[in-house]
Amino acid sequence: MPSSDRFYEYCMRCQRRYPSEGFRTRCDACSGAIDVAYDLRKVAIYANESSPILRYRDLIPVADPSHCISVGAGNTPCVHARQLGKQLGLPNLFLKDETKNPTGTVKDRPAEVVLSYLKERNVWHFTSSATGNSSTAFARACILNPPFEHSIFIGERWLDRLTFDSNRRIHVWVLEGNDVTTKEAIAFSRKWECENNVPSEGGFFNIGRREGLKLTYLEAVDQLETPFDWYVQGVSTAMGAYGTYKGALQYRELGRVDRIPKMALVQESTCAPQVHAWLEGSNTILPRHIIKNPDGIADALLKGDHSDTYPYVYEMLSRTGGSFVSVTAEEIRAARRAIFECENISVCHAASTTIAGIRKLVERGEMSRDDRILVALTGSDRNPEHHVTTYTRVVRTKDGWAPASPSTNGGMHASSLV
Repeated sequence: MPSSDRFYEYCMRCQRRYPSEGFRTRCDACSGAIDVAYDLRKVAIYANESSPILRYRDLIPVADPSHCISVGAGNTPCVHARQLGKQLGLPNLFLKDETKNPTGTVKDRPAEVVLSYLKERNVWHFTSSATGNSSTAFARACILNPPFEHSIFIGERWLDRLTFDSNRRIHVWVLEGNDVTTKEAIAFSRKWECENNVPSEGGFFNIGRREGLKLTYLEAVDQLETPFDWYVQGVSTAMGAYGTYKGALQYRELGRVDRIPKMALVQESTCAPQVHAWLEGSNTILPRHIIKNPDGIADALLKGDHSDTYPYVYEMLSRTGGSFVSVTAEEIRAARRAIFECENISVCHAASTTIAGIRKLVERGEMSRDDRILVALTGSDRNPEHHVTTYTRVVRTKDGWAPASPSTNGGMHASSLV
């Protein structure tokens, strides 16, 4: 396994350093999140590289560039939204259109970096559990890059958001019932991982996820050759915003920008644990903030418990002088219409939260006419005509969750939900 003097891994909580080998998402000593630090004296930006993962290869945690995997992510347009900006009173409004990625979302970017990172560490099978965007991006990337294998655990509500063709190396486990939460899917996944010795990719706690997501911001800065005063994104765990913060710090130290953007992080009002904690000045998610049965129209953002990730986000947001804001379904729908009518970009409800949030920040006087604002339009709607049809049904029993079918497909349970 190649080593690098360009970066090292460390625990964000206790600062314990780790060798850049093996795969870990948390500190062995304190369970804190693992992060990566770079020797920026050894970093270059390779502007002539057509693939972003190679263009920014010195700022991702992969020692050997030959291990970098590209699946066509990035090089998405950064649109000067003149008509929408006029409507909002913001002449310097820019939209990073991540709907142009292969699976229609920003998650293709971290899929590239995560697979590159895992390849270098000789990890070829991993799990994920989310609401569809990340799992779809991971599945597509794995299908294109054998022998990677991916096991997905998801609640029935989110099944139609898995938009990729069935493949013998992609295993889908669907927990039956429209009220199944992501937390329940994760719990079942953890049990399966232990029994089968397959690691979870880690979500927010995966270095490759956060480092991959920062490339949206780096690319926008380089496309427009300008810094930004604000970065706006609809968030679930806010790993993309955290990655952007890291990328901005690195670009400032490299002399490519002169400021760190304030972060405006937006959640739907029916599922906004981090907004409530932030407004109360709490640096942790308290029991009263947790949403046990998340609901709303911004599907990709519906996670009700951010207890393990929010402290990191709180610290980051405090440092940037940014803010959390919540928006209603009605405000999201209106923003979605405005994005399409003004700029002809079709985005999902989760991405539309950004413009709804900006409207509120303008009304409050927190954003000014002179501010340069970068909006991450993180994705489009999933294709309802294209979704997984082969998977394992998992049902509730008196002893907990269990597969409903003994039949197998490539060594994994498989059946169709009816």
